[in-house]
Amino acid sequence: MEIGMHCPRCGSLSKTKSGIVTGSQRYKCKDSGCHYTKSLKRGYPDSIKLKIINLYFEGCGFVA
Repeated sequence: MEIGMHCPRCGSLSKTKSGIVTGSQRYKCKDSGCHYTKSLKRGYPDSIKLKIINLYFEGCGFVA
């Protein structure tokens, strides 16, 4: 069992493996019955977003 992965519906850590979908392990929550896969966080960190907003308000351009 992987430590720290919570059910997206109820937040429970109680889960069981439930197959593989497109190369990713799928899990089933023992409490709510919800099926889910581990997903990675998307987007930029908050520190980068804050820098972009500050540059915007200062009228500066930026290159990604």
